[in-house]
Amino acid sequence: MLEVALAQKFIEKLSDLVEYNVNIMNEKGIIIAGKDSSRIGTFHEGAYKVIKSGKEWYESAESGSYEDGSEGICLPLSYNGRRVGVVGINGNPKEIKSIASVIQMGLEATISYEMQKEKVFKHRTNKEAFINQLLFEEKLDVDRLFFLANQLQYKTNLIRIPILIHIMDNYDLEEVFKLIRRHPLHTRQDISYRTDDYHVIIFKNVTENRNILADYKYIIGDYLNPIFMLLKENNINYRSYVGSFQNDLLNYRTAYMHCKWMEANLVGDSGFFFYDHVGKYFKSMIPFGELQSVFNVFDEILDDGVKENYKEIIGGLEESNYSMVQAGKKLFIHKNTVAYRVDKIREIFNVNPFASKIDKEYLSYLYEYLNNK
Repeated sequence: MLEVALAQKFIEKLSDLVEYNVNIMNEKGIIIAGKDSSRIGTFHEGAYKVIKSGKEWYESAESGSYEDGSEGICLPLSYNGRRVGVVGINGNPKEIKSIASVIQMGLEATISYEMQKEKVFKHRTNKEAFINQLLFEEKLDVDRLFFLANQLQYKTNLIRIPILIHIMDNYDLEEVFKLIRRHPLHTRQDISYRTDDYHVIIFKNVTENRNILADYKYIIGDYLNPIFMLLKENNINYRSYVGSFQNDLLNYRTAYMHCKWMEANLVGDSGFFFYDHVGKYFKSMIPFGELQSVFNVFDEILDDGVKENYKEIIGGLEESNYSMVQAGKKLFIHKNTVAYRVDKIREIFNVNPFASKIDKEYLSYLYEYLNNK
């Protein structure tokens, strides 16, 4: 556990501060760093006794510990309650006791810092590998995906909802992550990651929430509110896309793609929920060739003016849940104008989308064809 490079680096820094000869030994009692490089790699009996007993060991001229009459102190080095090495300082034990304790504490603090840094780095490395497997890897390694999830202590069968946040201006995303990490509603089982300089993906754990199907928008809204407040305070434009519920890691990529589909296809508001647009999503999955085989003759029969009127009015109605008042506001025309133009469509197709679900679906699929051809 005690790295040679770390021990030697500590000795190099210490050499400028103290005149004593200092050695650092590993958990087997082998000298791995010291001022006297000739002793590196040799066995240190005193250090081995300290490792085994956990007690300080003193070498004195009177005790005859060494034939050359050298003396000093060996002190244990611990990390998280485990003995990981020993530091030895040559000199009269009575004179060097205080400095030896300071060196011991300094080295233990250095070990703790480096181990924590390594732990954070390993976590980040595992997190990147996990996200890559979860969302981007073309050839998914299922065993590795679940191994990494276990390493990161993510439970794999929880219900999570993906939230894709698109930051539309230059902004330090680390500020967003600082807020996420200290967010009172952010839990250990929420998965968050920065996919690039402008996007953050969060898989929010909602397993424990009751009435989740009815309340998930409020749950997500409460979670996102502090993040959006931060962005608004800094005049940063953003969009958010809340995807589909998932409880299997193998489906997270699909849920992420639902968010990316909304980003590519929806305009207007700053926040979108996938289930509000699931009908449009399914229509977009229909191969255009299928729509063309059904409606290609319509394209030839209808003149350009009729087709443009159709796309504008039916599109406005679909976006407004077939409310003429809301469609008029969206299209910036009076509701009576909307009604007049709808009557023209009724006459051409002999349908009534306000009275017949079948007629509404018929006009909706025709709109999909004309709007995408």
